[in-house]
Amino acid sequence: MRFLAAAQILPSLLLALILCGLSIGCDEGDPIDDSGPSLFIDDTDVEFSLEVGESVEASFQMYNTGGQTLNFEVETEADSQWITVSPTEGVIGARMSRTLNYKAVCPSDAGRYAVKLIVSSNDASKGPVELFVRLDCEPAYVEPIDVGTLEVAILGLPEGLAPDVLLEGPDSFATAIAGSMVFDALPTGAYVLTASVVTDGDVVYTPQPSLFSLEVSTEEIARAHITYTTDELPGVLEIEVFGLPAGSEANLMVMGNPEFTAELRGTSFRLELAAGAYTVTPTPVTFQNITYTASEATVAITAGETAEAFITYSVYHGELVVEISGLPTDFEGAVTVTGPDNFSVELTATTTLERLEPGSYTVTASEVDDAITTYRPLNASAVFEVLSGTTDTAVVDYRLLPGALALTISGLASGLDASVSIVGPNGFSVSATASRTLEFLLPGVYTISSMNVTSGLSTYLASAAIEVTVRSTQSEDAALVYTLQTGSLAVAIAGLPDGAQASVLVTGPGAFEQSLTSGQTLTQLLPGVYTLTPSNVEHGALSFKAATATASVSSGQLAQSQINYSQIVGQLRVNVSGVPTNKTAQIVVTGANNYQQVISQSVTINNLIPGTFTVTPNNIVDGTVIYRSAPQEVVVVDGQLAQLHVVYAAAKGSLQVAITGLPAGLEADVVVNGPNAFEAQLTASATLADLVPGQYLVTAQAVSADPNNFVPSAFSSLVTVQSESVAQAAIAYSLQGASLTINFAGLPPGAAGDVVVTGPNGYIQAVVTTSTLNNLAPGEYTIDSFDTAFEGGEFVAATAPINRLLTSGTSKSVLITYEPVVGNLQVSIVGLPTGSAPKVYLHGPHDYAVELSADETLEGLVPGRYTLTADLFSVGPDIYFAELVEVDVVSDDTVEADLVFEPMPGSLDISIFGLPDGVQANVQIVGPGGDVSYLSETGSIEELAIGGYNIIAAEVMDQGGIVYRAMEDNQFVEIYSGQRASAFVSYMAQ
Repeated sequence: MRFLAAAQILPSLLLALILCGLSIGCDEGDPIDDSGPSLFIDDTDVEFSLEVGESVEASFQMYNTGGQTLNFEVETEADSQWITVSPTEGVIGARMSRTLNYKAVCPSDAGRYAVKLIVSSNDASKGPVELFVRLDCEPAYVEPIDVGTLEVAILGLPEGLAPDVLLEGPDSFATAIAGSMVFDALPTGAYVLTASVVTDGDVVYTPQPSLFSLEVSTEEIARAHITYTTDELPGVLEIEVFGLPAGSEANLMVMGNPEFTAELRGTSFRLELAAGAYTVTPTPVTFQNITYTASEATVAITAGETAEAFITYSVYHGELVVEISGLPTDFEGAVTVTGPDNFSVELTATTTLERLEPGSYTVTASEVDDAITTYRPLNASAVFEVLSGTTDTAVVDYRLLPGALALTISGLASGLDASVSIVGPNGFSVSATASRTLEFLLPGVYTISSMNVTSGLSTYLASAAIEVTVRSTQSEDAALVYTLQTGSLAVAIAGLPDGAQASVLVTGPGAFEQSLTSGQTLTQLLPGVYTLTPSNVEHGALSFKAATATASVSSGQLAQSQINYSQIVGQLRVNVSGVPTNKTAQIVVTGANNYQQVISQSVTINNLIPGTFTVTPNNIVDGTVIYRSAPQEVVVVDGQLAQLHVVYAAAKGSLQVAITGLPAGLEADVVVNGPNAFEAQLTASATLADLVPGQYLVTAQAVSADPNNFVPSAFSSLVTVQSESVAQAAIAYSLQGASLTINFAGLPPGAAGDVVVTGPNGYIQAVVTTSTLNNLAPGEYTIDSFDTAFEGGEFVAATAPINRLLTSGTSKSVLITYEPVVGNLQVSIVGLPTGSAPKVYLHGPHDYAVELSADETLEGLVPGRYTLTADLFSVGPDIYFAELVEVDVVSDDTVEADLVFEPMPGSLDISIFGLPDGVQANVQIVGPGGDVSYLSETGSIEELAIGGYNIIAAEVMDQGGIVYRAMEDNQFVEIYSGQRASAFVSYMAQ
């Protein structure tokens, strides 16, 4: 049974996917629709392939993805007795699922069956959901009966004298043989020919042999010869078979004079034969996976006497190749092979064991080692079955057992990487930055060396290199220790008068702290940053100060730092803002002791004698804008920073807005926006005063005085206001026009209509597709429509002239409808047997669709392109298909379309067995039309015509001269439409 529907997803998982919009996952907070029930069915179309009488039970999964209860009903589109559905109605809770089960049974008539299940629900967002179940019902399989061919030759009787021979076989089969004949459809099995004496007057004819046993098989033709003679008595041949185990039997071929051939199965035989020389040829016998062989025997038969032939079988030995790999040249393996009859052998290298008795052989491998290295076999023990006449291979693959090295690195600061190199056997080299364990190492000597590590100011000195010997399966330890190197700091102090003593505190890494009153060199310091913090120094009436300094001390280096003292004075910071770009300010600073300085920007004035200072800014002119700032005073204090701010600001201006064009009593809608979030609403002309200089946006909106609209000449304008001046802005309103939209219906895509619009003041405009006419003067407009044509189709204007009154600022639309002048289509279904009813589908413009099953003329079709398609159609074993057909229907005419069905081709798979590697088969495939194909190995032939094919296998020969013949050298295969046939060609050495 073949199930073609999509794989089922776990209902809970699928429902989760549906609730999340069929995405892989849901983000937190995703909304779920709680507005009502919502029906979803994951798979709506399934197909099964069954045999007549077979059945299948399956289901559809229904989901309610909404937030309310879903009610459903299920009904079958037609009365289909072969399918039953359960349940036919029910409910599904919010965000729950339910299973719709069905059972389908293939009817007694083979063919294709389909049914539509309609699921209706209270889901207002969609209509009924359609589910399709299809069955492809094939004829029930009948087990074929194996048959073979038997050729019976009757010799020695005069013409007209019938033999007395009876053929008996399986299932009580018995028939008299009236002469030489061929049975070409005998059931396979064991048969016996019994021949009796016949007389002709005084002449007696004796059959030789009188009893003949044979086997009819599908693999080769069975042959039997019975010779009647009158001149002498027959002889007797007794054959005894030795050396075969109980339960098995020999397979012998006896050939001799005159033209005698017999195939015998068993362990002892007695044949009555005509005098002459006979050869008994044994074929190999395989029993319980052991093959036995014997030599042929030749005997002479004398009339009236008994001759004996002895056939002795012996076991056909096998071989076992023990392949030892993975060891270096200076190592020997340790492998023991044991087997039947106390067989045992020790091996150290790859060896071929010959003439072995068939049976189970155990290959056991042990570890091998030296002082530091150990090799272990991947598989310590394995059992191999040695068969007669075969060579098996046992692979013993040794693998070197690795060791490990545990490396410990200490002495470095936390988070700092070491610089360590490990070098070992076979070019091994690896770096380490921290303690680690190296695993899977080759045994041998490993050298571990390190390099100094510098991080910032610190240098860590490496230790000497060490060597470690790593052994198989063991872990060795190794330790490396780093040492931190110290540095020095020279401190110099300057700027103090003679007799003044400094006060400097030095702090640094490791809680270091030391006070200095004069310059000094500090040694044995840990690397890092040191801070030098000076305190103020009072000397007489003067005060001195110095800035805090830092010094970086590096490993092995002498760092230097200097503390510079200076006398304490006052400072003045003047901050200047508001100066326009590309302009320079002039600000005069005056103070005690006739101090005066002119500055142009923000500045800090140092080393000022404490006192009162005056700051006087001059005016700045930038085009039409004047910037001013008032004078200020500030007090400078000893040792402190005084500050003041000089802020320039622009002088104000005005804006005059003139509004015209509106009738008396109608207010304008104008907004003025400017710097610093300025906004003013205007309904008439006005002057806005005290405005900051800059850009102002004047925005005007349309206004209405029913039924007319008035629009401004410009909806927005930008005006520049200057210092101490009046800017101008003008808004002019005018009456607004109307618009008219022409819509078309009934025309196919790409077709042009024919419409003319006329109106006031001589207005006229042609329109061929949906369009909007803008800026129309108010008044009455007339829309006239005319007939048109497109791609062979004629379309009549169905809309009468239309009048529309348009007022100012309004938009109106009209619909122009065309009706097609229809045509006809004559559909012919070609290529199917009489009485066939295929499923043919016709699709055309405006979603036109109809299903046909026979020739038909369809009338009243809209002009345009139509498409004919068809389902596959089965007639007996043949399947027919039809290619897509497109046809254009035109107005007032009947066009023809032929949908041609053709049988689907078949294919043939041929499997070829029995040939050794390198020997190609010689197989010829002859088809019904005389077409010939060839295969030299297993393969397939596609796109075959329907009918019978002969598969002819010719004998082939290998390089050693051995001939291989097919067990069945001529086969017949029937190829059916759309189906794949198979055949087997089995070769056997002769």
